[in-house]
Amino acid sequence: MSAKRLTCAPNGRSAPLASPSSGGRPRATLIVYNFLSALHHSMQDDIDRINARRKTPCQANRNISVGLFKSFIVRLFLRPRENLDAEIARLKKYLLKQLEPRKINYRPRKPPMMRLGERHNFEFNYRHAL
Repeated sequence: MSAKRLTCAPNGRSAPLASPSSGGRPRATLIVYNFLSALHHSMQDDIDRINARRKTPCQANRNISVGLFKSFIVRLFLRPRENLDAEIARLKKYLLKQLEPRKINYRPRKPPMMRLGERHNFEFNYRHAL
């Protein structure tokens, strides 16, 4: 008895982790990014409703959303299909609590001006070692 290899490719071969069409990025990263982008777009009405009450506009924090999605990914893909909407609504509820203020009138910082024209300050009260 030979055990069949489980593959994700339809041709029976195992697919590489990073394909040339994905720009060298792993496919799992693209799946997570696409899922979270769709989730953030669906949350936009709720975020606009929250922004109407606030002084500074807010947006979804993508770094925290990736971390929360990692804990929800098992629930999303292993639960029955009937519970999928409830799990996504629960994830949205957690993401709406993690909003960050949107930066308005952001100006890039000027590099600090170096005094005396050089990086290192020479101390005059020491002699050379050699």
